[in-house]
This record gives sequence, C-alpha cells and structure tokens, in this order.
Amino acid sequence: MYEKKIDGVMEASKVLGVIGTQKRHLSLSAFMTSIGRRLAYLLGVVLTLLLVTLTIKAIIIFPEASSTTALNAGCERAVSPEAQMTATSAILPKTAVYYHGVRLGEYEGEGVTVAEALKSFNITLGENDVTNYGLDESLFYGMTLNIDEVTWREAIVDSAIPYDIVEVESQTVPKGERVVVTEGVMGSSQQVVKTKYVNGELTEEASSFNRYIEPVDEVVHIGVGGVFTAPDGTEYNYSYYLDVTATAYTHTGDPTYMGTVAEVGVIAVDPRNIDLGSDVYVIGNYGDYGLCRAEDIGGGIKGKRIDVFLDTEEECVQFGRRKMRAYIIEK
Repeated sequence: MYEKKIDGVMEASKVLGVIGTQKRHLSLSAFMTSIGRRLAYLLGVVLTLLLVTLTIKAIIIFPEASSTTALNAGCERAVSPEAQMTATSAILPKTAVYYHGVRLGEYEGEGVTVAEALKSFNITLGENDVTNYGLDESLFYGMTLNIDEVTWREAIVDSAIPYDIVEVESQTVPKGERVVVTEGVMGSSQQVVKTKYVNGELTEEASSFNRYIEPVDEVVHIGVGGVFTAPDGTEYNYSYYLDVTATAYTHTGDPTYMGTVAEVGVIAVDPRNIDLGSDVYVIGNYGDYGLCRAEDIGGGIKGKRIDVFLDTEEECVQFGRRKMRAYIIEK
C-alpha cells in the first residue's frame, strides 16, 4: 500500500513537469511572435518613407511622367498644378536679392536669368549700379544676387611745400649782418584723391600726384669778417670787403662832404655800400692806394664804385679806371 502511494506521487510529479515544460515552450513562442510583428511594422514604415521620397523626386524631375504614372496606377484624381507647385516650392532654387545693401526678398524658380529675376522685382539698373553676376547668367541653388550702387569721387588737394634756409658765411657782408641773397619761394603739390563708395559707404581710396613745384631755398649770407695783410706786412682786421671800380679826382677848392679838406688818402664812396667815416684799405693789380678814409661822395659814385683823391690831373688821367678791392677795416 505504501509503495502504491509513492508511485502515485511520482506519476503526479511527472505530469506537473510536462505541464511546466509546455508552458515554457508556449511563452518563448509568444515572445518570438511579438518580435516578428514589431520587425514587420518597422520594415513597413521604412518602405513607406522610401516610396514617398522616390515619389517626390519623380514629381520634381519628371512632373508630367509622375502625373501620368499616378493616373495609370489607377489614382482616383489627377494632381493639380497648384498642388505640384505647393509640393515643390520648398526645394526649388532660391535666390536672395539685395538692392543697394537692402534685402528685397527671395526669387524662387529655375531656368531664368538674372535679368528676368530683376524684372520680377521691378528693378531698373542705374548708371552706377553693378551686379555681382552677369545679366545673362542663370540662377542656381543658394545664389545671392547683389545690385550695388558704386560711385567714385575725385578731389584735388593742394599742399604747400616749405622752403629751406641756407646760410653761407661771407666776407662781402658786414660782420655780424645777414643779407638775403636769394628769396625763398614756397613749393606746392597737387594731389588727386579718388574714393570709391559702395551703397554710400567708403570702401577704397587712392591718390596720385599730377603737379609738383619744387620750392626755392632761401640763401642768406652771414658776414664773418677776416684778416688782411698789407704789402708791408701790417695785418688789418676787416669787417668785409668789396670788389669795386676805382677812378680818381683832384682839387676842386671845395671841402669834402664831411667838411674836411680833400687830400691824398681821402676817397669818395656810395654811402649805401661804405659808411662815411670808415677806414678803408684799397689795393689792386695796378698798385696799392693804401689805407684811406671815406669822407666824400660824388654824383657819379653809385654802387660798387669809389673815387680816390690824387694831387694832380695828370695823375688822375694816368690812374684811369681800375678794378680794385676795398677792405672796410673793423672798428
């Protein structure tokens, strides 16, 4: 009896094991079935998207063929032109249009020229307008069309050029004095400045010279004086010297211009060149008149001329007219 009970328990255990195994098999089968359904769904979505994409491309590239194909496929209604334009306008080539730096908008379409696009915006090119593409060029995807107003301005700028002062030491100018020998003259230059404006903004500047007048330097002689050695070896400090034309005169019975008695050692001078009362040493190739004094003047003694006094008319004739140098002795 006891053994029969054990056998019954074992039989019942086997039955439960078989039932558990069957349940596990059923669970795995349901899982696999669920995965298969999901994969099939995803594959259907992908195929649907691919079909839509191919259909849109066919409409863009071959709109007529696409319409015909749709009709032949048994579509209940044909695609209207308005619907085709709505479906494709988002991907047609767009051209951004800028006029004088201001964005006017976009031109949608293809197979048209720049000139036709401008006409659609009612743009008439002015004499200073410049486009970045030729009027006969066709629009393309992503194109930016600029119509810029380009103007050039020209200005003439005159500039003064200062002159230099050239100082030269001189022994023909009274010591310490400055004499302008050559007046300075300002020079000038004329510069042409060209500027480029794009839509009212300065973008470029260039300049060139078309006239140049060189300045003239001012030359100033500055008296420095010197030392003169006479034939007898005596040295004299002089303020300046003049190369003069010398003639001679003799007694007239009249006193000198300074009221002194006319005698050998007196000379007549032009006071504008040699001050009256000056000590002067006169020497030349024809002889040495020596140290004398400027005390007289004469009607014909003008400029760099002197008249030396001699005792007789014969001596005056013999003296004649000579080139001599007069050293004005420094006081």
